[in-house]
Parts: sequence; structure tokens; C-alpha cells
Amino acid sequence: MGFNGNQLTGFLPSSLGNLTQLLHLYTSHNMFKGALPTSLGSLQDLTVATFNNNKFTGLFPTVTLNISSLSFALDLAYNNFIGPLPPEVGSLTKLAYLYIAGNNLSGSIPDAISNCQSLIDLRLDTNSFNGTIPASISKMKGLIVLNLDNNALSGPIPQELGLMDGLKGLYLSRNNLSGSIP
Repeated sequence: MGFNGNQLTGFLPSSLGNLTQLLHLYTSHNMFKGALPTSLGSLQDLTVATFNNNKFTGLFPTVTLNISSLSFALDLAYNNFIGPLPPEVGSLTKLAYLYIAGNNLSGSIPDAISNCQSLIDLRLDTNSFNGTIPASISKMKGLIVLNLDNNALSGPIPQELGLMDGLKGLYLSRNNLSGSIP
């Protein structure tokens, strides 16, 4: 189901949760607002969900972390989500692409994100994450792109990141990192 690139407004209807056979849900580049409906948790066949470039608000939508079938992409980038990234993000063990850039998420990046062993592209840039970069990210052996630009991360770059031989894009600009490059 695709609604991409329109000028749709208002809230996503909770009736979307009734479409339990849905495999793809594309809502990006509209003007949807409010929180994502909790009924999305009923979409247990969903493999792709894009909510990027809208005006969604509220705490990080944990309902998206309960969709165990997500295996290709979850895109929540460029909205107005706030609060921490919950450790339940580690339940997305089949997911290949996770985009959460351009929100106002804060707190530390949870170590549990390293449970997402299928990720090849992780974009957490342009948020307000603080604390150190978790060394556990290096356990994500298939990771090709890691973008942590434009946050408030501090401390040294973990030595373990230098051992990720499959990593082709590492973006750490505009943080408060210190020390040497591994």
C-alpha cells in the first residue's frame, strides 16, 4: 500500500491495523501528523514500513518495534519524534535498513541495537543522542553504513569500529568525540 509523495494530511487511521495481510506500507513525503496508531502492531506480515518526511510527533513509536516481520526497511526519518530510542529496538533482528535520522531523539544509543544482526544500513544522524558510541555496534558484522552525524555523542571512537572490515561508510561528523581515530 503506497501513499508516498502526496499532500495527505491528518492522522494515520487506526483502521490500517485491519489490513493484517499487508506486506508493504509506504506513507513518506506527506503531511501526516500525530502519533503512529498502535493498531500497526497487528501488521505481522509487514516487511517494509516507511513513515519518513511527515510531521509525526510524540515519543519514539514503540509499536514499530513489535512488528517482528519487518525484514527490509523501517524508515521513521525526518519527523518530530522525541525521547530515547528504546532498548526494544534490538528486537528488529531481521531488519536490513533502519532510518531514524532527523528527529529529536535523545539519551544514549542502547547497546541492544547490536542485536540487529541483519542491519546493513543504520542511520541515527541529526538527533540529540548523547553519551558514548556503544562498542557493541561492532558486533553487527553485516553493517555497511553507520551514520551518527550531528548528535551530541562524546568520548573516544570505540577501537572495535576499526575492526569492522565490511563497513564502507562511517559518518561521525558534528559530535563531541575525542581521542584518536582507530
